[in-house]
Amino acid sequence: MPSTSSSSTPPTAPTVPTSPTVPTLDVSAFSTQCVKDAPFVVIVFVNQPQYNGMPATVTFHLLDGTVIETTVVTYQANSTVRLVYPGATVDPVTGEATDWPGWKQLPDGSWVEDPTDQAFRDGLVVTVEVNPSATGTISYPPATSTCANPPTTPGTPDTTPPPGDTTPPTTATLTSIPVTGSETDQMVLIALAALCGGAFLILATRWRSAAGITGCSRWCAYRRRTLAITPVRRRRASGRRPR
Repeated sequence: MPSTSSSSTPPTAPTVPTSPTVPTLDVSAFSTQCVKDAPFVVIVFVNQPQYNGMPATVTFHLLDGTVIETTVVTYQANSTVRLVYPGATVDPVTGEATDWPGWKQLPDGSWVEDPTDQAFRDGLVVTVEVNPSATGTISYPPATSTCANPPTTPGTPDTTPPPGDTTPPTTATLTSIPVTGSETDQMVLIALAALCGGAFLILATRWRSAAGITGCSRWCAYRRRTLAITPVRRRRASGRRPR
């Protein structure tokens, strides 16, 4: 009877489907920067060229999650995006700041606190979305920075505290500077002029007196000689001898 053989192939394990890779967006830095006394938000993208040319939506939130501003930029790998800090404005021609969050300018040119956007100074949450998205937190520049507050009037001490600062303003003490010799010099010059004038008058008087005495002496001597000679000439003319 012929022998028969049978072979069995072990079953293969079912293939488990792999989950697709979730794309990510990397941002190397979220920060703030002062440029010409204006606050800016700086966003630095990393090398992800697959997103080049795609619109990137930048959304600013308050710390409580409230959306305050949204703008769209174009993504470019290894590039830096700089946006004006919400609540601030910049002159498009000069690039200088014209407004700051937490402040508003009155018609007379003075600045007062503005409660409508004062919370912007507490810091913001920034989200950049190119589907996927990245999120970061930024802080407003310190109150000591030149771009944190509006400028004060030139020559006037800044005694206005920044919004939210309860530190009482300091009072500037003005100290008068003594005059450095201008009036004294004038008095000395006047005294010297008077002294020189008096000396000149004394010398002039002496010169006139001396000239008068000398002139009189000469004239008087001449007159005496003339009176002494005249009678002799008259006697000689008459033929009479002088006695």
